[in-house]
Amino acid sequence: MGYSPTSLSYSNQPVVKAEEAHIFEPDTHSYRITVNTDPTIKSKVANDSPGTFRCALCFFGLPRSYSSLVLPSIKTNILDPNAKYHCDIFVHYFHQTQEAAGRYNDGGNINPDEIFLLKAAVIERFNELIENPSDKHHSRMTVLFSSDTNATFYEKRASDLHRYHTTLDSEGNPKYFPWKTPNWQNSSLDNMIRQWHSIEAVFDLMTDYANRHNIEYKRVAMLRNDVCYVTPLDIMTIDGGRLDDKNEYFVIPNFAKWPVNDRMIYGPYDAVNIWAAERFRLMEERVETKPEIGFNMHSERFMNASILPAMKALGYRTSFSRDICFFRTRANIALMISDCFQKGEIRGFVKKEHPNIKKIVEETVGRNCSDIITDNPRFQYMYC
Repeated sequence: MGYSPTSLSYSNQPVVKAEEAHIFEPDTHSYRITVNTDPTIKSKVANDSPGTFRCALCFFGLPRSYSSLVLPSIKTNILDPNAKYHCDIFVHYFHQTQEAAGRYNDGGNINPDEIFLLKAAVIERFNELIENPSDKHHSRMTVLFSSDTNATFYEKRASDLHRYHTTLDSEGNPKYFPWKTPNWQNSSLDNMIRQWHSIEAVFDLMTDYANRHNIEYKRVAMLRNDVCYVTPLDIMTIDGGRLDDKNEYFVIPNFAKWPVNDRMIYGPYDAVNIWAAERFRLMEERVETKPEIGFNMHSERFMNASILPAMKALGYRTSFSRDICFFRTRANIALMISDCFQKGEIRGFVKKEHPNIKKIVEETVGRNCSDIITDNPRFQYMYC
């Protein structure tokens, strides 16, 4: 899938009946779903050039408070804004029923099977479009899932984790472990590698599907399973709502810049491929050729020093979007609502004192929430 930012285009498929809209394939745990497309997409995205535009939404990680906080926000702020692109959807999740308390996490129970509610949400959303189509053409999309347990994760990543925890440099200091990072523990590194593993796994799921079906995805989003999205996210736009009609920008949030945000991305396939599938390789390159002693596996520093430059080297450009805001969810139905106010500005949000945060969250998740609770100067929570 070579770099071709001007190659975006779109074509429609023959109409199908609404009753043929969703077909479950038990062998692959996938739903094929017929959706109607926005007739303006051709001029907006592709300048009416021939061919097809294909995109993918890839979700990763542990589904904390999924049905109560995450899924309602995905419906409103991910599925709806991107319905016109009929992206295929891929999910990797951890099948885990409990989470212990951590650095910024009280722990709690998790129902991993709630992740499959995404299938019903997609069908619900796109069947609504089919019942009142805006034109006479439809296309098909697929939803696929894969998962790991703690046991399968540690089996697959045992050698990596052993190397990261035990390897020392010539001075006798940890070569990988970011020992200069405050409050980092062995479990912190394990949890980060779990996230990297999930990111790579869902990207591989998408790539395998693309190879088997001769599909070329041109635009890809990598999104978390454990956040409440409180602003609409259109994967074809960059900062300020401008259309990336040449498919030349990768987009990351403008908050939590330590020194850059590492929590999500969307953009051209080749750029996102580096972000999602090249982390383990680039980490080896980092420690051997341009180490940052004491911070090598600090995720955001690694992102800034190795991953983003590799993406830019392909000719792509960065957009730090001030239009993206999401709050990490905890297993105890809590939101870290201070997320969007740390190290970066978000349009329409005033740092910490924004009067509409509670209203925005309640309207997004469809349930009542507590007032803002401050545990320490850095973090604010809301329970819903």
